Amino acid sequence: MLLDSLPPTTIIPLVHNTSGVYIGIDAISGASIYWDVELSLTPHVLVIGPSGSGKSVTLSSLVNRFVKLYNANAFIFDIKDEYRDLLSIYRNNGLTFLNPLEEPLPLCYCDDTSPKKLEMINTVVNSVSSVYPLSTQSKKYLIRTLADICTRCLSIDSDWHYGLEVYDKELNRAIDTLSTLFNVYPSRHNVNHKILDMLTVKKREISIINLKHLFIRDRTKSVATVIHILNYLLSTLSTSSTSIPNSVVVIDELWHVIPFIGDELVNMLARYSRGLGLALFMATQGIDDLYPYIDTIVNSSGVFIAMSTPSMSYWQRLQQYLNLTKKAIDYIMNISGQGIAVTRVSPCKTPIVLYIDPLDNW
Repeated sequence: MLLDSLPPTTIIPLVHNTSGVYIGIDAISGASIYWDVELSLTPHVLVIGPSGSGKSVTLSSLVNRFVKLYNANAFIFDIKDEYRDLLSIYRNNGLTFLNPLEEPLPLCYCDDTSPKKLEMINTVVNSVSSVYPLSTQSKKYLIRTLADICTRCLSIDSDWHYGLEVYDKELNRAIDTLSTLFNVYPSRHNVNHKILDMLTVKKREISIINLKHLFIRDRTKSVATVIHILNYLLSTLSTSSTSIPNSVVVIDELWHVIPFIGDELVNMLARYSRGLGLALFMATQGIDDLYPYIDTIVNSSGVFIAMSTPSMSYWQRLQQYLNLTKKAIDYIMNISGQGIAVTRVSPCKTPIVLYIDPLDNW
């Protein structure tokens, strides 16, 4: 339903896309709504909604359909440990799971060349530096120590300080994070699931990175994991010759990483992600979680979904981003319920009331 329309008996239906990723059902006309990524201004998805409104269900259904339709990879950062169960509704295979607390990420591989090891070490240090404000001297210390560990093929829990006391608080936190998240592997074949290799090799796979316990223990550790895998992914991607992304990154509860990766996220959204074949599917509880990047993130999303809620203040904050009138807000508040959302699907600029269908329409 067009939000500025007259009562349902006088509605003239819009012409919607009939191909692409199935999203749901027009709440008034009953028409199936699809998102054609090739026609979309951007390949990104943003879902806004309070806790319990159905954001994760919406993202899981959309990413599953995207992977199937476009033969893509997907990488889900899951801080609530819920996507395993959500995606089991749609598929029994094609899912890979990683818990960095049980299976640390590779710092380096013993059988790699020295330049390759140094490249991996620099990526790790850059990722950690995004979370902890390290001095130039601290970064050099980390690189030198990690290079020595990799050269000698030692466990990352080896003697870090070499008999020296480290008084820098942020450096100590960075060392603790590195010791928790990373380790040295004899070869790439020693990494179970080979999750990092799958970033460029596998297709129609969904990898779920379970960050729940990391997030509960220390939010910065979960953020460091997100940043590192994103950095690794970007370093492996090459220029894409197609307008359809072959990799999808899902960041639920976006609010917890925005303070650390806001600038980089905006660059990915607005500048080079499509050229690298990368789509970002994002969700957060309120539009203000995206500050100070609200306008850029909203305008860079090909699909913008606002899950329903009876809260007037919630809709008032979204009013300018969805072009909602007072009449439209009154209407959506009266029909709010599970699965109902105000949705803008590019290239159409007019939002509609949509039932986000969790069932596949194949």
